[in-house]
This record gives sequence, C-alpha cells and structure tokens, in this order.
Amino acid sequence: LIYSVGAPSIAQKLLDGGLPVHETAQALDADMQMIEMDTDTTQADDNARGTAFGLMAAEPNTGLIVTTAIGPQDVPEGDFWQKATPNIAAVLGTMISGATARIPVIAEGKGAIAAADMLAKLRPDMMQYVFACESSPEESDGPGYSGSMLAAWGLSQALEEDAA
Repeated sequence: LIYSVGAPSIAQKLLDGGLPVHETAQALDADMQMIEMDTDTTQADDNARGTAFGLMAAEPNTGLIVTTAIGPQDVPEGDFWQKATPNIAAVLGTMISGATARIPVIAEGKGAIAAADMLAKLRPDMMQYVFACESSPEESDGPGYSGSMLAAWGLSQALEEDAA
C-alpha cells in the first residue's frame, strides 16, 4: 500500500508500471495499491480520515502488509493529528489494521517512522507487529521498492524457518 500526497510525478511512475517494485510484487504474487490522498493539508479532520482509510488495509488471506507514504513527510513536531499529513496518518491506520489482525506490517520511510512513533505512544503492545525503517534515497524507485524487497526478504526467512 502506497499512500501519496502531492507527488504526482512519482505517483504517475507507479501507475505506469515497469518499475522494479512492480517486478517484485509480481514475483511475490502480491497486490499493490497506490492511493492518492488528494490533499496536502495538515488538518486534524483530514488526518482522522486518513487514519480511518488505513484501518481498512488488513483483508482476508493477507499474510504481510508493506506500506509507505510518498509526498511531504516532514516529521510532525507536536500534536500528530494537527501536524502530520493524511498519507502519514493512513500509514498509522495501516499499522493498526495489521496489528489488530496480527499481520506483520513493514512500513518504510520518514512518514512510517513518524507513524510508528505515534503508534508506540497509543498502543505500544501493537508494535510487535510493526517493522518501521527508512531506506536510502538512492534506491532505484524509492520506498515502494525498498519496502517490497524487505517483504521478499521476510518471506524468504519465513520459508527457511518452515523448511527447518
């Protein structure tokens, strides 16, 4: 799940296909969704809606969720609900959705770190299901690719454990 705010060029590249993230998702037989949040405001109502949108992420037969936020990702200083952007709030909702369903969530990027910090304050018990990280900006197509590669690594680790 890729939540986008105010990053039309990156969003278009993702919609066009053909990036390494698309190849990785296909190899993993994974669904990939890019969701434009349509606003770059920092209003509490927008962030509440973004979080609620993310709460719908866990679906039946989902084994792993990988998420990121593209667009403005300044770390919110002060009140998360007033300072975050809806894409970061949606990542928080996705983390809550996955943790509630006991589905591991890999979340990548500065926005993911901010969302994980908020989740740790709200529900530290849910953090056992969340792996938040930030990749190098030199990745070939950014956080979506980094997140999917982490998912591939996690899947390979699980398969090795099952085989042992």
